[in-house]
Amino acid sequence: MSRRESSPSTPQPGQPAPEAISLAEEQLVIGKTTVASGGVRVHKHVTRETVPLDLPLLDEAVEVERVPVHREVERPQPVREEGDCLIIPLHEEVVVVERKLMVREELRLVRRRGQRSEHLEEQLRSEVAELEELPPKEHS
Repeated sequence: MSRRESSPSTPQPGQPAPEAISLAEEQLVIGKTTVASGGVRVHKHVTRETVPLDLPLLDEAVEVERVPVHREVERPQPVREEGDCLIIPLHEEVVVVERKLMVREELRLVRRRGQRSEHLEEQLRSEVAELEELPPKEHS
């Protein structure tokens, strides 16, 4: 198809005015529409799982050993340590013609450390999702 264009010209005296021709054209308008094609229903539930646990735990105990001494001293004896042993002198006065300070006995505290394992079982929870597809008529 060819199109002929004419340049606008001024009509000359005695000649008829040129006719105007309207040109039309079609335009295409494209659109889109959202259509429900189905849906999804989500179900969730909780599951439980028992998990074994082994935990190291520290224990500390004190043994008390009473050691008779019966030794005369001039003044109270201080608490002292010998290795892992803490020695606490216990004093008493004994009645005699004169008073003397005597170490009656000593407490020896020995710290014993050990390790033990304790077995536990705890439940852990987790969620699981299940999907159920819905037909189009139920979704709208």
